[in-house]
Amino acid sequence: MSIEKLIIFVWIAFSYFAFSILEYFFSKEVYNQRDEIDELRKLSDTLVLERDKLSFVISNMKDAVLVLDEKQKIVVFNHVAEELTGRKTADVIGESADSVLKFSFHGSSYKFSDLESTPTKLETITLVGINKIETQVKPFLKKITMPETSTEQYVLTLTNLSKEKELEKLRLNFVTIAAHELRTPITYIKGYLSFLIETAKKKLSQEEQDFLEKAFVGTNNLAYLTENLLAVSNIETKAMNLQKEETDWATIVEEIVNKYRPVADWKEVTISLNKPKTKLPKVKVDKFRIGQVLDNLLSNAVDFNKEKGNIDVSIKIQGKEIITAIRDTGIGIPKEKLPELFTEFFRFSGPLVQASKGAGLGLFIAKYIVENHKGKISVESQLGKGSTFSFSLPIVAK
Repeated sequence: MSIEKLIIFVWIAFSYFAFSILEYFFSKEVYNQRDEIDELRKLSDTLVLERDKLSFVISNMKDAVLVLDEKQKIVVFNHVAEELTGRKTADVIGESADSVLKFSFHGSSYKFSDLESTPTKLETITLVGINKIETQVKPFLKKITMPETSTEQYVLTLTNLSKEKELEKLRLNFVTIAAHELRTPITYIKGYLSFLIETAKKKLSQEEQDFLEKAFVGTNNLAYLTENLLAVSNIETKAMNLQKEETDWATIVEEIVNKYRPVADWKEVTISLNKPKTKLPKVKVDKFRIGQVLDNLLSNAVDFNKEKGNIDVSIKIQGKEIITAIRDTGIGIPKEKLPELFTEFFRFSGPLVQASKGAGLGLFIAKYIVENHKGKISVESQLGKGSTFSFSLPIVAK
């Protein structure tokens, strides 16, 4: 082989070898880029999916949700926000919050910037929509700093309180109607059972007497619950009008205590009444309502008492007030629960719930009635040793 042919052969072989090497590295780079592109596509698809999920959640929230950029321009506006304002999302994106949201607070114009600068959270504010339609809303504003760009965004939610108020009104109407309808038949049952206990008890066997007493106690509890439901309904609708008249306080207390003696006897609880030997001065009270206070306190004292326990009802004069105290030897109340005791529907887990099926209304009602008689109610209790509930009533000035 000539030198020229050998050189040509070597060049061709080298060229082929070099081309193969270049093709290998080029193919590897292309494949790497394809892998990166595939990863980017997967990441993009994930972001789109998460965005769609977030969009779905926001659009289906029951509250109006708005997201604003650092210049307070709207970037997110869900369908509830459309309903409240009467504006379409496509028309408000990019608009300033103050041009879209028209608030009124105590009759004065209120801006988004005012909402941002308010140090305390507003419970209620009026949102004025298109055609001057007003809606009571509860605003919640949160400022967020984006981690990557350090820019600020605002998330504003508006809870429609009008629907809640309408539902609350329907609930109160239902409770009032139901309680009124129950009151009459319960009164009949209670009256007939009381008559049977007084007249036919001796003719019955011990087992039959027990049945009769259980029926009376159950009916009494149902009557107690019905009156409490009516009282709460009247309190919430501000329909509880007190018909006050001057009366002898000792007589009222004695009547209520005597009413509870059969219930206490059935539960083997002894009730004693201690009142001053001298005649008490008059008090000006609504007899029925103040009777509810005693009803509620005595009912609790019986329900939460231990077996063969005692209840001591005492009356004394202190300054210009008459103090009535109901002390029991029951299970007592944990110290940390005392501040919540007079709130509506308050109950807590443990022995108290097991001891009674109460709805947690009695003390809330008692506090309202006593305070509307210009008195005060308080409690002292020791867990496992019993409780003492006391309330005051002003003496009628001579």
